[in-house]
Amino acid sequence: FGRIFRQFLIGRGVPNQAIRMVPCPNVHDTASEIRRLRRYLTKSNARTVTLVTSASHSRRAQLVWKRIAGSISVRIVGARDAELRWWWSSRRGRTTVIYEYLA
Repeated sequence: FGRIFRQFLIGRGVPNQAIRMVPCPNVHDTASEIRRLRRYLTKSNARTVTLVTSASHSRRAQLVWKRIAGSISVRIVGARDAELRWWWSSRRGRTTVIYEYLA
């Protein structure tokens, strides 16, 4: 997804050199990713960040961010979910949308 999100940002005018991809190996949920990202940002003395995630995941990412890394200002940007364009027409799409809204 990193390559897709990078292209998303570049397409909206963000210079390539301003984009930092933070590797998060061996994380399996949103909270773990945000904890790892918070450590990276704290070491970098960052005060604000733009976090790009899938559009269907942006609400949950915002809620988890506030709980775990609320001292760092964040702007959550939801990149369009191409596979969820017709979410209601597949079991996977329906499951994903329901899960994201209930999580």
